[in-house]
Amino acid sequence: MIGRGSLIADLVGVPYLPITPFFPWLGLLGMIPLPSKWTIGFSEPIDFATFDDASRKNRILVNKISQQVRARIQNMIKDEVRERRSIWFG
Repeated sequence: MIGRGSLIADLVGVPYLPITPFFPWLGLLGMIPLPSKWTIGFSEPIDFATFDDASRKNRILVNKISQQVRARIQNMIKDEVRERRSIWFG
């Protein structure tokens, strides 16, 4: 998918219409997206049981922990990208 046809999708009543490189030329068959390879990774669990109710309401602490979670996820993505052979073959 190279884009989303929101205007046409609104007229048809669907959330979005995928725009693929082959859509206009292959008709409805061109709307089928190209296959893609997905990898799902899991990290070590984060124990939030150590935080009491007062800590959970502390916006600064919650923001700090959410930044740590985002950083961990971003590092996992960077590692996967570094190890893949190509964008087409995984």
